[in-house]
Amino acid sequence: RASRAFGGQAWTLLYPAERYHSHVADDNKFEKPGSGLSAAFPHELPAGEDAAYFKRFAISPFASQYTIETARELILREELGRDATPDCLALCLSANDYVGHAFGPHSLEAEDMFYRTDRMLAEFATFLDEQVGAGRWTLALSSDHGVAPIPEYAASLGLEAARSPLGSGKDVQANAEGAVRVRLGVPAGVQPSLVLSADSTQVFLRRDHPRLAGEAFEHAQDAVRDWLLDQPSVADAVTRAELLAEAGAGAPLRAMFHRAFHKQRSGDVLYALKPLQFDAGSLCTSHGSPWNYDTHVPLVFLGARVGVANSSRHVHPGSIAPTLAAILDIEAPAGCEHECLTEALAP
Repeated sequence: RASRAFGGQAWTLLYPAERYHSHVADDNKFEKPGSGLSAAFPHELPAGEDAAYFKRFAISPFASQYTIETARELILREELGRDATPDCLALCLSANDYVGHAFGPHSLEAEDMFYRTDRMLAEFATFLDEQVGAGRWTLALSSDHGVAPIPEYAASLGLEAARSPLGSGKDVQANAEGAVRVRLGVPAGVQPSLVLSADSTQVFLRRDHPRLAGEAFEHAQDAVRDWLLDQPSVADAVTRAELLAEAGAGAPLRAMFHRAFHKQRSGDVLYALKPLQFDAGSLCTSHGSPWNYDTHVPLVFLGARVGVANSSRHVHPGSIAPTLAAILDIEAPAGCEHECLTEALAP
């Protein structure tokens, strides 16, 4: 019921407007937040408990406030951190993600959201000092992805940005279908389709189709890949056969394809659009590309046995587990693939 307590409140700026500097104009043509939200401050939450309330609640700092308040109650009621056995508490502040999707990373909303998140985390750290004890807790902070700028905004700055340059997933499927039929000499009337589905990152062939038996399956993959590579907005494309053979695994972009590929679940052709070319659907913007704006995330350690340092070297969020293991003086997880960040540890 506590999540309903924010009805009728408004999300306003935390600080005076002149303190904000890393944003576009608040009321601009690029932001289309949906869910009944206005493009400019203030953002009011309706009174009541209907779907409209919860949609707007999720895209606001009130959602993060509620999450952290819940964490406080959990720590108190479960008496976390009160004995010698370490307790692990994982929190997800998803409102930051939703605000990015709705307003874009260069919005006034995104800037205010991060100021508020910073303040909430500072207050949470003070709470931990008071309830658990200073020097008795450690916090690790990261994100599962970054975010791209709104493509129309990027294009207005003269950058080569575009929304859905290949059209919808259905458009990609139709064009891939045509490429496969031409390559294999399959007449237009033959049904069912040779391409099962497609989205903005991969194409699935109909693997049980009799026309794709034997070597024809690889030829069909090649046809889709070649069509994709002919598109000006495509940075690279790779087939299932190439991934299974680990072809080109050493190249940075190909290495990312290999990490993303799952033999049982992935498509038969994987591809990546060029920077600032992506399919965000009805959202203002999205994520999921291999480019720096999507892969650059924070990785912060704070608290017990953490040193005072910063680093700009390339690291991975997967290093959180072995680093926390070192702080706890226990073995890293058996399946851990990443290194302990020794520079984060206190001497």
